[in-house]
Amino acid sequence: MCDGMESASIDLDDADTMALIEAMRNAEPSEEAQRKIKQYKYARSQVENRRAANRRYKRKHADKVKAHAHEYFQRPEVKARRNEQFRVKYHTDPEYREKKLAENRARRRARAEAMTEEQRAEQRKKRAEYNRKWLAEKRAKEAKLEANRKRAREYKREQRAAWTPEQREEHKREQRAYQREWRARKDAENE
Repeated sequence: MCDGMESASIDLDDADTMALIEAMRNAEPSEEAQRKIKQYKYARSQVENRRAANRRYKRKHADKVKAHAHEYFQRPEVKARRNEQFRVKYHTDPEYREKKLAENRARRRARAEAMTEEQRAEQRKKRAEYNRKWLAEKRAKEAKLEANRKRAREYKREQRAAWTPEQREEHKREQRAYQREWRARKDAENE
């Protein structure tokens, strides 16, 4: 029952009620309703005819349709839109992600199996070169960071060596105040 409507009981033994129901059953739709029904049926038939014609055309000109579709999907804006759709699907649909990962593994395995010995040796050489380069960059980065840290420590040491006794005391007081504040904050978090 709809909200806000009262229930109404219908007496099916009443002759007037049954006559009204029978009249409603036998009644023809109004001219307006008939026109709308015809328009709807006509529109549906046109849609179906168009679909059938499209199917026939695609079957007849399959190579032309395929070339046009290929050209359409090579457009940069279409590619970007599809890539975004696939990226979202990859990150939201676990089944799709598993399927894509399995396809990638199979493709890599097939490529590896199809390689000749010379190609394998070349691949190993490239990988070793890449690893050497990566390791050298990592070590250089670490050395640079360590040099910067050492320079900062030395600079601080030099600054502190030039301090007067009053500056040293002031620094100690600041450190103690910071430590008290930090402990108080930690205790408040743990409560």
